[in-house]
Amino acid sequence: MKTALGSLLVAAGMVVLPLACRAQSDDPKHPEVFAKRFVDAVGSKNPDRLKALLHPKSLACINAQNQEFYDSIFSRHLKTTIPANYKSAVEPVARNQGLPFENELVYPLRPSHQVQIDFNTAPYSSTTVVLLVVYHAGQWHEVLPCPGPDTIAKMRVHKEESAKQDRRAQQLAANLSDPLRAELMDLLRNGQRVDAMKRYAAASGEDLTMANRVVELLAPR
Repeated sequence: MKTALGSLLVAAGMVVLPLACRAQSDDPKHPEVFAKRFVDAVGSKNPDRLKALLHPKSLACINAQNQEFYDSIFSRHLKTTIPANYKSAVEPVARNQGLPFENELVYPLRPSHQVQIDFNTAPYSSTTVVLLVVYHAGQWHEVLPCPGPDTIAKMRVHKEESAKQDRRAQQLAANLSDPLRAELMDLLRNGQRVDAMKRYAAASGEDLTMANRVVELLAPR
């Protein structure tokens, strides 16, 4: 479960939107071809490959003061493994359509399309990445927003709080004993991750956000 500030760190990705999956296009001028370039860049585990996908105006936003904002986006993408059987889809961005977190972030130009990539990360778990793109100089580029000082400050506070919660979740998971641990593991093996989260929350008195963190640590890799 992501908070608004957590999602803010990945405003250009890991945002679930209701798009339909369609077959990929081979037309180099079709925005869906950007999906393959992005998947290849993620597979390289090289942040420079992701940076090379950005529109020049987004690249121009990166500086020493906000580098950590972009590093957070790139590192989150690079931790992901996208299988070859991913699905992609495209929808145009309407002129009157709101952009993610546009009240807190400044977009250096307006994207024309959003590219959605769907893939499974486990037998009962899937991930959706949504990228905002625009055609420029003969190819498609990702449009990332530019953060201001207030956004960077909020991000730092969120990172500190998230790290604190991660440490607490690790301690809770390490101290978890049977029969609750065995019950949760059975639920996870059967693909009942949400049920495991609810069961832990009910048994421990923790909220669902912390329960989700603990269950994520217990889940078989």
